[in-house]
Order: sequence, then structure tokens, then C-alpha cells
Amino acid sequence: PPRARERGGPVLRRAGDAGEPHRTRRAGDEELGPRGKQGLCAPEVGPIAWEPDVLATGCLCVHAPTMRRGGDRWLSRTVLVVADEIEIRPLLASEYTAAGTATERAFREYSTPDKPGWEPYLTRIADVESRAERAIVLVAVNRGVIAGSVTLELESRIGPAPGEPLAAGEAHVRMLGVSPEHRGRGIARRLMLASIDTARRHGKRVMTLDTESNMTGARQLYKELGFIPTGTQQREGGPLLLGYALELDSEPHATR
Repeated sequence: PPRARERGGPVLRRAGDAGEPHRTRRAGDEELGPRGKQGLCAPEVGPIAWEPDVLATGCLCVHAPTMRRGGDRWLSRTVLVVADEIEIRPLLASEYTAAGTATERAFREYSTPDKPGWEPYLTRIADVESRAERAIVLVAVNRGVIAGSVTLELESRIGPAPGEPLAAGEAHVRMLGVSPEHRGRGIARRLMLASIDTARRHGKRVMTLDTESNMTGARQLYKELGFIPTGTQQREGGPLLLGYALELDSEPHATR
């Protein structure tokens, strides 16, 4: 709400004001001209350093000196940062470690002491380099940082039985993960849509995947994209997996 008084002076308004309060002139004050004639430099905003506070708030405080009195006055404004579109693209060889770390962090919350098989699986998730040679790995880049990845098998599976061929016309998605600090921006959805598009371009007719019952966010995403349940699978020494499939002849559901 507007302040009734500011530094001792009554609030006045001039014709053309947008309603912002200002104080009356006092002895020694610098007189500013009308808006647009105050000699203020436009803040120069170059490449943004995505410090933790900027990532958390989405705002950046910028400063610029005025042209009056040799620049002894400053114009400061807090501006809303509009991020570039999140980039989804194939993994680069230089990004193996970063992609592995981000994806492993996405799955670590499911690792508990009563699930000893998870630690070896997390090691496999982090080893992006070994699967990048046998499958397509797509990464999400959020403000210059690898936020997550997804692995798309087009010819054969990379596990649990490496080299096991896929059914004719099938593409299989695995290890979709977004690091916790990058969630809430629709990154997992974009990774899935990019995977679907890639599979279509390779002539695939169906996309399959497996997930666990406690991965509720992922299951909801698959449902919204049009995947339907195909049954369960119990692997020796592993969790009960829920199967899903999407017919690629039809378009995926619109994003929300």
C-alpha cells in the first residue's frame, strides 16, 4: 500500500503521476526533471550468473549510475528474470559425469536400507557413458546446468540382459530422472515428449517403459501422456515393476 509519509515530507502528486508517492523538495535536494529526462542510465544486464538466490527467487537486482553529478546517484531495480526455454538435446561426451550425477540424484530418494539392490542400480544410473554407446541419451539443460536425462532404447535393451533385442517397432524408455532442485518446471514431461518424437522419427510404433508403484509422480505423467498399463513384472531380486505402453500412431496428449 502507498506510504502516507516519506522521510518527513507530505505526500504530493503531480499531473501525470502513476500514483507513486514522492516527497516534497527540501533544501539541498537535487531536482529531477520529468520522467525520461532524469539522465538515468538503463541498467546494463549481460549474461546472468545463476547464483543460488537467483535460482530460488527468479529475480535479479540490477544497478546503474545516473549521468548526473558524475554518476553519484544510482538506479536500482529488482527485475523478474525470464529464463530461456529449457533445452532438450542429445548428450555430449563432455557431459557424462554431470548427466549421471543429476539422474542418480533423482532416483536416490527411493533408496532405503531395506532395498539393498538399489545401491548397485544407482551406480548403473550414474554410469551414463556405458549406456550412451548403446542407446540414445537425451539431457535437459536448465539455465546452463544439466537438470536430468532419459535413456531411449531403439534396437536392444541395455539391461537387465544387455543385447536382448526389442520387439519389432518397439522403443523402450528407461532411467527418466530430474534432479530435485530442478523439479516443478515440466522438465520430465519435455524429456518424455522428446523421446516420443525421436522414437517416431525412427519409425517406431509403440513405446514401452517400466516403473515402480511408489513413483507416483512419474506414473501420473505417463497417464497424462496417454500411456496405458500393460501388467506387472517381478524380476529376481528386484522390485515389482509396472509396465506401460503408448501407441505412437497417435499424438501424445497436450502438455499442461
